[in-house]
Amino acid sequence: MIPGPSGRNRTDTRAIRSPWLNVERLGRGQYGTVFRVLHAETRKYAARKMIAKERVRLENREAAVRKEISILDKLTARYENGHPNILRLIEVFESREFIHIVTEVCDGGDLQTLLTTRGPLGEHLCRRFMKQLAAGLQVLRYEAIVHRDLKPANLLLTHADPESPSCQLKIAVSGPRVAGSSAL
Repeated sequence: MIPGPSGRNRTDTRAIRSPWLNVERLGRGQYGTVFRVLHAETRKYAARKMIAKERVRLENREAAVRKEISILDKLTARYENGHPNILRLIEVFESREFIHIVTEVCDGGDLQTLLTTRGPLGEHLCRRFMKQLAAGLQVLRYEAIVHRDLKPANLLLTHADPESPSCQLKIAVSGPRVAGSSAL
């Protein structure tokens, strides 16, 4: 049983028809693959992390995945549609082989890729990103969540052009290196 948005639990593992259609693969991690997806009805884009249940079971990581979902759900619910500097959870569901975590999509990729392709960032942009990072970290601290894997690859950008005023830095709160208080 996995918690879903707003505390709803999802235990249904029958063959399901997801409204999310894979558009392109965005990346691959240790436990799964992330896709850009399109909702068939609303035509809105998101990101879907598909985590292989068998791999999670074999490596005894089920509790870590449940904790990740719980933290994302708590942060999204607490800050009315999510905090602007923390990746927002949209939906969680299970199929026979995968746990699906649907979040907002960040079209700018991650900060690591930006730094690798573009090189050093200007002072103005660094200052803006540092303020956004500090705001996200303040929320995590308030919620007693410790992000043990904070690095440029886990800082996502909402816009392909980092100079755009609408570009926001978002902390990806995911994986086994995120710890919360006993209340989570």
